[in-house]
Amino acid sequence: MVINKNLVCYIVHYSKLTDRKEYMLRQLKESGLNNYCEIIWVDKFDREVLTEDQINKYSHDGTLSTALVGNAISNVFAFKDIVTQQKVGLIIDDDIIFHNDFVEKLESIVCTLKSHDWDLIFLATVCNIHGRYVNNYHAGIFMNYNLMYNYDSNNIIKGDSFSLFPSLTSRGGSGVLVNIETAKKLLTTIIPFSCPIDLSYTTEIHKHSLKTYFVEPVIADQGSETIFNKSYI
Repeated sequence: MVINKNLVCYIVHYSKLTDRKEYMLRQLKESGLNNYCEIIWVDKFDREVLTEDQINKYSHDGTLSTALVGNAISNVFAFKDIVTQQKVGLIIDDDIIFHNDFVEKLESIVCTLKSHDWDLIFLATVCNIHGRYVNNYHAGIFMNYNLMYNYDSNNIIKGDSFSLFPSLTSRGGSGVLVNIETAKKLLTTIIPFSCPIDLSYTTEIHKHSLKTYFVEPVIADQGSETIFNKSYI
C-alpha cells in the first residue's frame, strides 16, 4: 500500500462513545487507513471538561450547546495542527462509514488534486446532498444561500472513477479534506462559532471565496444518519 506522508487524518471523537471508537478502529484496520497516513484522535474536548472561558471564546453569545462547542474546538485543533505540520488534513467524525476501497479512492482523489487549485473537498454526504443536484431546498439547510450554480463542464474536475463538482456550500463535516493555506484562513475568522462546524464551513466558504468541491460518487457516509444515535451530534 502507498504511504502518504503529506496527509494527516484527524478523528473528532467524543470519548464516552466507546462503541463508535471500537467501530472506527475496525474500519481503520480493514480499510488500511491506519497504514496509509498518520492518524490523530482528537478526543480531549468532551463537553464535560470544557471550561467557562473555552465556552465563551468559541460560542458566539452562548448560542452553541457544550457538545457543539467541543466539536468546534476539536476542528480548530485540527486546523492548527494542519498549519503546524504543513500537511493536508483529512478531518472525519467518529461516526463516518467508509465505502469499499476507501483508501484507494482517497489516494486517487489526493493525486488528482495535486494538479488543481482547491481549498475544501467534501468526501461524504449529509441530507442526501449530491454535487449535480444541489438545489434551493438543500441551500435552505446550509444558511439559505442560493446554490443554483452553473455547472460548466470546465469547472468539474474529473478523475479516473470520480468527479469533483464545485460548490458554494459545505456538505456536513463527516469527511473533509483541508489544505494548509485554507486552514490558515479558517483560523482567522471562524472563532467564535455562531453555528455548528458543518454550517460554519459554508459561512467561511463565502467569506474567503474558498474553492470547494463535492466528490461524486461519495466515498463515505455519515453514520448518525444510519447506524448511530443522532442525539450525540
